Amino acid sequence: MIEKRLASPEYKRDLRLPAGLAAVATEIKNDDWALACRQIDVFMAQLIDTAVTPG
Repeated sequence: MIEKRLASPEYKRDLRLPAGLAAVATEIKNDDWALACRQIDVFMAQLIDTAVTPG
């Protein structure tokens, strides 16, 4: 079942960010868990700062 999923067009499609989202999405790859966690922490801090700061 896993081999079938990895060979599917949907799997290959899901590996790329759609062009329409590229300008507005924050992409965090999870190839390195510790790095991904740090990137998520930074992203969340930016969201909180944006939500708390007027303007």
